[in-house]
Amino acid sequence: MVSNILVGFTAMSIYALALDSGTSDSKECELVEVGDERKYLKEKCGDKFKCPRSDVLYSVELYTDDPLFNKWSTNCTLKYDRLCPNDQNFYEVCGHIRSECESNFGRDLEEKFCRTYTCQYQGQVLPFLGEEITLGYKIISGLANKRYAGCNGELTCSNTDVDEKGCPDPGASFLCMGESKSYIRADQECDLTCDCHRCNDEAECGNRTYGVMCDSTFGNHVHAMYVCNGQNNCYNGLDEQVCEEKDKVRECIPGELHGPRFYNIFPNMIRSLFPHQICAVPRLGPYAYTCQDGLDQINCSDSSRVAMQCNMRGFPTTLSVFAICLNYDLCDDGYQNQCVEVEGGCLLHRNQLCDKEVNCPQGTDETKTFCSTLSTQICTRRVKMSPNKTSKQINFPMSWVMDGHQDCEDGIDENVEYWRKCGSKETLRYVEKDENCNEVFLCDTEDQVGKFVTFENLCDKVPSCGIENIVCWNARNVKRKWDFVAQNQLNVKYLSYCLPGMEKLEHLIGSCSFTNFIAPDRNILGVQTYKIYFPEEKQECGNAFGELYVHLSCTDKCNHAKCPLGRVKQNSCVNILNTNKVYSLTEDYSLAIVARSRGGYVNKYFSCNNSQCVTYDKVCNLVNDCGDDSDEKNCINHFKCAETSEYVLKTAVCDGIVDCRDFSDECGNSCSLASRNLLQNTFLKAFAWLSGILATLLNLTIILTSLGEIVNSQSLRNRMDKSLISLIAVGDLLIGVYLLAIAGVDAYYSEAYCKKKFVWLTSAYCNILGTFSTVGSQLSLFSMAALGVSRLANIKRLVPEDPSTIKSKIKLSATVAVLVIASLAISVFPLFPQFEDFFVNGLHYDGVTLFTGMVDKETHHRVLQSYNGRYREQPISWKTVRRMVGEMFSKDYEGIAGTKVEFYGSDSVCIFKYLVTKSDPQHVFSLAILTVNFLCFLFITACYTIIQLYVVNQSNAVVSKVSSTRRRDLKLQTKVSIIIGTDFLCWIPFIVVCALHFFEAIDAAAWYSVFSVIILPFNSVINPLLYSDMVFRKGNRMVGYFTSTVLTLGRNVSTRMDSTANTHEFGSQNTRNNNTEL
Repeated sequence: MVSNILVGFTAMSIYALALDSGTSDSKECELVEVGDERKYLKEKCGDKFKCPRSDVLYSVELYTDDPLFNKWSTNCTLKYDRLCPNDQNFYEVCGHIRSECESNFGRDLEEKFCRTYTCQYQGQVLPFLGEEITLGYKIISGLANKRYAGCNGELTCSNTDVDEKGCPDPGASFLCMGESKSYIRADQECDLTCDCHRCNDEAECGNRTYGVMCDSTFGNHVHAMYVCNGQNNCYNGLDEQVCEEKDKVRECIPGELHGPRFYNIFPNMIRSLFPHQICAVPRLGPYAYTCQDGLDQINCSDSSRVAMQCNMRGFPTTLSVFAICLNYDLCDDGYQNQCVEVEGGCLLHRNQLCDKEVNCPQGTDETKTFCSTLSTQICTRRVKMSPNKTSKQINFPMSWVMDGHQDCEDGIDENVEYWRKCGSKETLRYVEKDENCNEVFLCDTEDQVGKFVTFENLCDKVPSCGIENIVCWNARNVKRKWDFVAQNQLNVKYLSYCLPGMEKLEHLIGSCSFTNFIAPDRNILGVQTYKIYFPEEKQECGNAFGELYVHLSCTDKCNHAKCPLGRVKQNSCVNILNTNKVYSLTEDYSLAIVARSRGGYVNKYFSCNNSQCVTYDKVCNLVNDCGDDSDEKNCINHFKCAETSEYVLKTAVCDGIVDCRDFSDECGNSCSLASRNLLQNTFLKAFAWLSGILATLLNLTIILTSLGEIVNSQSLRNRMDKSLISLIAVGDLLIGVYLLAIAGVDAYYSEAYCKKKFVWLTSAYCNILGTFSTVGSQLSLFSMAALGVSRLANIKRLVPEDPSTIKSKIKLSATVAVLVIASLAISVFPLFPQFEDFFVNGLHYDGVTLFTGMVDKETHHRVLQSYNGRYREQPISWKTVRRMVGEMFSKDYEGIAGTKVEFYGSDSVCIFKYLVTKSDPQHVFSLAILTVNFLCFLFITACYTIIQLYVVNQSNAVVSKVSSTRRRDLKLQTKVSIIIGTDFLCWIPFIVVCALHFFEAIDAAAWYSVFSVIILPFNSVINPLLYSDMVFRKGNRMVGYFTSTVLTLGRNVSTRMDSTANTHEFGSQNTRNNNTEL
């Protein structure tokens, strides 16, 4: 009898089809999905199917001649009316065999698309299930026992030799005894897996016999589940003779075996168990166990099959590996059922996670998803799914610590003496004994109250709670990624500026063209091509991501980029549910995976190296979506952080903003050596040392000398001038000390400065140096202006004022006090906490992985808005910011408090923040001080210009000029010119640059080091030479002393030489006289 049911789009059963001519000329074909769990695209022509890449039609029907069909009602035996031509991988059978009928015994050959293949034997075309050709009993009688034909040394099928491929060498193999003789590898014997169809490879193991060895219809072995079932399977009835009541071990609820009809054997739903049934390896998987309550898998006499020990009803009990993860009610603590579905279809006990052995196809059980944080402690785990292997002590996930489940045999994971308790209530957790406790990020959303994320896992792009990723993106200031691809209802996609309605833009930027896109495989059965419009000119794809990057690179429209897509193979996409993927055939006859889209089928999956798949929008998008980095590996638009393995924008590298938690985007070898140091180059380093030494020594000399001159001054004018010159020297001395300190800090940190940058910028030392620099420059400038006023005021005074009067002393003291207080006020005013909203640049959160670098108010606004949801953006104080950020984290350890990056921490050299923009809250203050300094320069210039003009006029009034007067006038003119010129060189270029920076005409932030080391300190070195003749006097004295010393030494040497010559001559004369006398 022929059935009428075909496996169609819903994949239920099979149609009965009559044979016809086998061609599709007269048939109208349509594309359908065939299969139940897995869907296969096939062309259906009427009530027949079209062979792949051919016009030949075939039909398929139930093979009802098999008496087992009526007995077990499996609906698994099918027959085809013909073989499809050139169907070398048997796509013909895909989808027609229901998933529960599929088998995979022994070998999984690449020649099979769907774990089955067709075998033609004596005119019959039937599916081959693993090792079994499912022929009916009537045909078996004429086949000389050929039902199980795999690896028996004989080619059974006339159309293929697959049944004998991949077989082990008979000389080093185990012989399966059953309906036919076949071989498996020797190491497959007693490996706790039934590799032989009748499971006799697991019958005699560990000096024990499981089931019964006898001559039977099944070969030389009857499996344990068929023993003592009331039916004789051995020819001599031995399988029922070994079931004496006195040998009964226990009773159980019988397993389902082949279906509900099997319960008729045990009408009371009670089955007796005997020694040869205990801990036998199940033959056909969990659905065919001897017992459905697992009692046949406890208290194994063979220790090599024991997976774990536990208490059962209060008594110590051992469980076999076949009692794990099956929801049996066995252990009192239920530990055998602590299991996780790691990936689709891969269910593992938690003890199999992070054990350095891959147990699932794509290795998810060893990935960061489960193994992000492992303990330093090691132990032997309670469950051993490979008991015959030597137990080893390994690390275990920290999530197992003190969770109420004993995972280690010695219980170390639940022993509080080995762990430190952190947090409280919702944030309670345990860490290593020597590890510090930190705060945690609170997932305070309506559906995740009480959840938290530790800093180790925060912002790792694996969402531990719903708001984590969006908060992290805003905290890291991730720029919007260019990944938009427009699509209309007709499956037409538009890239870049090639959008409908923007045709005019093409004339300005470049023209667009289109092509039919299908990648990476072309001409896949049933898959539609879709039209894409793209720029004709190649694009720089450094800012293209996801689907946009894929389409541009795979159409060769990206400069220096290759298409990242590869073939999506049949064993890929294990992470995607079968209901969301469809299998089809490629042009070169490979099995591919496609997706449904708008009533058709398209390519949209990227195949990861670990057999997972992601959609095109997840490729080259700065996120390791595959888990093995393969979706980001061949992309040119990112930078991978060295230690944290994060991906950041390629354009974010070496831009002065920290994006990687390990600072590698700013401190790596890809950045210049200059950017990794406090002072960028050797010239600045040398200049800082030289200027600092000269400024310190020269000004210290001026100060020490001026003190005596101030005391000995006979007029208020002289005392005032000397005092102001001393103040100038004090200011310049502070600048010298500042330069030496900056040079010293640069030498101390060297290249390590890049990673220690914010430690330095938030330190008190940076604020102190900034204060020194500001006090020094302002005190020097104000004193120079006061000195100009003093000299101008006294230029006509003929009678000097007495410096000893009270009025003179008050005038002098008030002048000095005003200058010092004004300088100090300007330098310390930005550091007062009351004014932090005007002067604090941002906050730095050391060790809090949510933030990197300095976080300004704008970034805080975005973070708080994304965390709190409805949030009105308005000006808020730093105090409020710190409070609201603190509420995002636990408060078990004083909470989270960012360190302020103060006014002087805007740059590495800790200088006054002159370079501001309109968005800087301190721009009014900075511009005001800059204006005051500019006015001081103008005032100094005016004073000395008036003084010079007055002196020149007085000199011209003298009738007869002497040469000394002319020399004095020339000297004064030269000194005044130098004073004005040096002030001009220091301040005017700097003020101009500050103005241009303020109006955003240029970005001068990178010039801070040049200004702080070269430009502004220039006066600190030159001032001692301009405002005091003492250095020249001392220099002249030293030169004079040196000259006189040399001349004196020369005269002494000459005198000694003359004396020696005279003595020698006198001695010679005496000798001559003596000789004469003799």
